[in-house]
Amino acid sequence: MGVTVVSSGKRIQENSVSGNSTNSYANAVVWDTRELGEKTLVLTNTDSTNAIYYQVLVTANYASGQNFSEITETLIGADDGQRIHLNNPHAKVIVQVKSAVNGSPAGYQLDYEGLPT
Repeated sequence: MGVTVVSSGKRIQENSVSGNSTNSYANAVVWDTRELGEKTLVLTNTDSTNAIYYQVLVTANYASGQNFSEITETLIGADDGQRIHLNNPHAKVIVQVKSAVNGSPAGYQLDYEGLPT
C-alpha cells in the first residue's frame, strides 16, 4: 500500500492490483478502510474481447462483521472501466470480479485510493 502526503498534510492510501477473472467471484482486493472516509476505486477491464462482472461488499466490523452488498453485480464490457466512489465509512471494502462467460477469462486492473477521516 502506497502512502502519499498531500499539501493539507493528509496521508492518502493508494494502490493498484491486477489479475484475471475466473468462472466464480474471487477477491480482487480486501481493503482495510477503518481509518478512511472517502474512497475512490477505478476498475478497468483490460481485455479486448471478454467482459467481466464485479460487485463491491462492505463490512462495519473488520474482524467479525457481516459482508453487505454496496454495489450488486455489474457488467464491465471489454476495454471499458468503472469509477466507484464510496463516501461512507466502512471497516473493510471487498471488490470481487468474475468472468461474464464461463471459460472466457479477462484481465483487469483495480486502482484505489482513500482519504483519512
